[in-house]
Amino acid sequence: MELQFSQYQYSCDKRVLYRNGELIVLKRNQTLLLEYFLLNPSDIHSKDDIMNAVWRNKVVSEQVVFQTISQLRAIFGEAAIKTYSKKGYKWQYAVSNPIDNSLNHPSVEYTKNKKSPYYLYTAISCSFIFLILLLASQWQTPAAQTPLYIATNAQGTDGQSKLLLTNTSVFADNAHFSIKTISLSDINQQHFLSPQQAWENAQLPLNNWLLWGDMYPSEKGVFLHYGLSNDTRHWQGYAFGETTEKARLALDEQLKQLHDLSFFSSHKPLSLAELETMHSHAPNNAQITLLLAKHLVYAKQPDVAMVHLDRLLTDRGYGKKAYRAQAQWLIGMIYKMRKQHQQSTHRLTLLRKELEHTSLWPLQYDYFNTSAWLHYEQGNTEQMFNVL
Repeated sequence: MELQFSQYQYSCDKRVLYRNGELIVLKRNQTLLLEYFLLNPSDIHSKDDIMNAVWRNKVVSEQVVFQTISQLRAIFGEAAIKTYSKKGYKWQYAVSNPIDNSLNHPSVEYTKNKKSPYYLYTAISCSFIFLILLLASQWQTPAAQTPLYIATNAQGTDGQSKLLLTNTSVFADNAHFSIKTISLSDINQQHFLSPQQAWENAQLPLNNWLLWGDMYPSEKGVFLHYGLSNDTRHWQGYAFGETTEKARLALDEQLKQLHDLSFFSSHKPLSLAELETMHSHAPNNAQITLLLAKHLVYAKQPDVAMVHLDRLLTDRGYGKKAYRAQAQWLIGMIYKMRKQHQQSTHRLTLLRKELEHTSLWPLQYDYFNTSAWLHYEQGNTEQMFNVL
């Protein structure tokens, strides 16, 4: 999607900015904040809204928000972003989505000549060609496999990823993907933090996907945390199995379902509308439900998001612990944004209980991170430092 304002044009798909055709280089946070403003130009955005949309669950100070806004003002002018006291910030330039009318060709009228057989021959020929095209459209050709590269660590120090990578034969029967491996210098956790950078570092051709993952043993089995990325789309989720092999098979099933939902066919970032469509076709897919809830929160529909999150909490299967933990975290974040600190603290307590007897330390990190922020907002700096 292309957005225009003043003398600028911004591509949401490529996340690049032009001024009168000249590329303007922006930093990552500047790009994300600009896109957030352009997609919601009529709203006044509070600091909390901006922090949750741009920095998400990362711990940053309010000063970082002020600095990024000041940087955008330096680029687009002081009048670009207006400050509303005790409310937030609002984008000022009119934003439009230009429509290319170059394909609207004028219709051509032909004068009939009843005395000439030319028009009869033309009509017969057109009908014959149309019939051929109609028949051709019904012929089925085998779908091309999606190239999928599994990341390995170049130094061989990423022990957890080896559990995933030592045996790729689990994907052998998956006709949807062409599986290869690729060696990268960064470890898997760096890929989860910067999936776009991971894909760029892999230097893969367009339409090729990067897959990485870590294994986390628990008292009843193995959790497999995996990530996917191409040039525009990112995805991550959890698969669970009683053994390592069963966890890989669960991952294989999730990849098949994503393929059936046309996730790999699109080259646009995930949108709320697409997630709603995916959810309607796969209502029991926990990762889709979780992502849909997150997008609803960003779209300022937290009450609708809570309905989906509560549904995630009703699945008490052990293998869904990772998703129940994330649902408790997101509900806690909603309460935190509403300044309902007691309810937020209660949800974080439930999150901690979900993570007991598991080694899911990325989710445990989210717990400590959010707990520290919650203490900070309530002025409990001593407890904040204790948590940290």
